[in-house]
Amino acid sequence: MLGIVVKRIVLGFVLLSIPSCMSYYAKYQKFNSDFEQGNLKAADAVLASDKRGPKGKAHLLYFLNRGTVNSYLGNYEQSNSFFEEAYNISEIQTNNAVAAGLALLLNPKVEEYHGETFEVLLVNYYKALNYLKLGQYDEALVECKRMDIRLNKLTDKFSSEAKYKRDAFVHLLMGIIYDVNQDYNNAFIAYRNALNIYEKDYAVKFNTPVPYQLKQDLLRTAYLTGFLDDVDEYEKKFGMKYQPVQRKGKGEVILLWHNGFGPVKQEWSLDFTMVDLGNGYMNFVNTGAGLTIPVFIGNDHPQRGQLRDLQIVRMALPKYVERPPLYTNADLTTADGVAHPVELAENINDIAFKSLHDRFLRDLGEALLRLALKKAAELALRKENQEAGIALGLFNAISEQADTRNWQTLPYAIHYSRVPVDTGEQVLQFNRRGNNGASQTMPIPFNLK
Repeated sequence: MLGIVVKRIVLGFVLLSIPSCMSYYAKYQKFNSDFEQGNLKAADAVLASDKRGPKGKAHLLYFLNRGTVNSYLGNYEQSNSFFEEAYNISEIQTNNAVAAGLALLLNPKVEEYHGETFEVLLVNYYKALNYLKLGQYDEALVECKRMDIRLNKLTDKFSSEAKYKRDAFVHLLMGIIYDVNQDYNNAFIAYRNALNIYEKDYAVKFNTPVPYQLKQDLLRTAYLTGFLDDVDEYEKKFGMKYQPVQRKGKGEVILLWHNGFGPVKQEWSLDFTMVDLGNGYMNFVNTGAGLTIPVFIGNDHPQRGQLRDLQIVRMALPKYVERPPLYTNADLTTADGVAHPVELAENINDIAFKSLHDRFLRDLGEALLRLALKKAAELALRKENQEAGIALGLFNAISEQADTRNWQTLPYAIHYSRVPVDTGEQVLQFNRRGNNGASQTMPIPFNLK
């Protein structure tokens, strides 16, 4: 009778848990569909109707998505209000012992989501962008300084040069904002930092070469700051000759193109065999993937005897799924017919994949320990009550889930261009093209003061 009662309780819990088995993307299918089709007001309405959104374990993503949608709607102040909430959540990083314990026993989705490293950095990017559109350049600079602080923390956190820990685009944006404020000294420093990261990190890890425009801006700000030795050094380095340009009666348009949609997380599984090494460690081995992961259990762990009895365990892990963009390159054509390339500045898709890969072994170790403890508890219960053990096994199978939460309204990549134009009313032609022959031309009218 006890076994039947336990099975019913666990089965009821399992049935209640089935909706949470969906990926985060599938859970918010209506919102994602509206956003991807450009129905931004409808997408924001879906989020606004989510009463649990601002308070749930994924409330960071709620505020990130609302900030993104409202930025595209032109509600820049409202957007920044949402992004500031997201910023504060990501800064707190609350250590909840109860949630951490449940994550070890159940799955990591019971813990609060604090965001991937690159997601946290891009919060300040969107805020700075909103402030630029509002003409509030000092506030945009504040976001630059906050980004700089976060970048320094990131550098201190990761010692390995192989990991993603420096963001070239963030430094590039800082340079642009200092440039707009005519602070050419700090603009030069930011551009120089961006150049260094593009050369050493981005070209190798993310297939993102140094933008030609960045080289031009580095030469220009070095010249305007009076760093003539640097001008000479970079002219030789780039094989370029800087020519000062007369700006009287002229202005510039800076275009930031958010292209496509970033990747989404889905769940995948791996089977491991277990080998007791006899020194407090258990080896988890997957020969097909070439993985051997030692996990410290301890010689006096109360469930070590049950762990020795395990043969094969299956575990769930998150993986990114790419959403390739329709368009891959673009240019911005001025009234005189000159086409200016819109260059890749931030490959968010590749950065996401790299970030997940960087912490793969750490996540794998945590997941294997969690799964081993669940299986050991199941075996121990089976010895006392076969039916209860079966019920616990069913619960363990359902509760073993990967954390598929991520900021899914980010673009696939960010491209940029700086175009000289005359003041007054102007129309630029934005031309984008894809590898499959897709193309589109969009007029961009504006009145440059």
